[in-house]
Amino acid sequence: MLMVDWIALAILVVFAAIGALVGFGKGLKFLTGGIFGIIISVVLCYIFGSMILGIPFVNDLLTKLAEAIGGWSIAVTVIYYIVLFVLFTLIRILIVKIIRKVAEADVLVMKIINRVLGAVLLAAFGILLGMLALQIIYWVQANPDTYGEIYLNWMSHAETGEPSAIVGALYINNPLSALADYFMHLVEMIKGGVEGAALALAG
Repeated sequence: MLMVDWIALAILVVFAAIGALVGFGKGLKFLTGGIFGIIISVVLCYIFGSMILGIPFVNDLLTKLAEAIGGWSIAVTVIYYIVLFVLFTLIRILIVKIIRKVAEADVLVMKIINRVLGAVLLAAFGILLGMLALQIIYWVQANPDTYGEIYLNWMSHAETGEPSAIVGALYINNPLSALADYFMHLVEMIKGGVEGAALALAG
């Protein structure tokens, strides 16, 4: 392994140690709150928005709202998704609180499980951050002819040009690359959900 691999392993150990220190409950609260929580709620709105809109009760309620304000408008759809966002946020907070209460129970077995799962959770988060950083480096440096100087100097063997055991191999075979199009078209996806809601209301 190259030096960059040992550095990556050291960082991973630090993340796991922090996770074991704070525990699964607090780690989960951190990773599902703030900007992460907003992203989770937005994704849930997109995934389930049109499905929930297909429920007769919900559709009838929005139709009545549209009639009350003088016909369908984008405002109805906006109101619908704002309410849905708030509901998903409240449900997410409630679920996290329940899980955290169970994970942080004052029982020896649960304390051990809380520490172990905390280490796994933060280690997985660290790996995700690493993959994201590698993907950003790839987008910035890569072109059809080369992987870029950072790859050549830090992530590959100087003699053979083969990727390092961990970081270089992950750089070339980054799972996030398969999701790149999804994130690049996130706005279009949300827009599609809004248009789907509009069509459902119009129908």
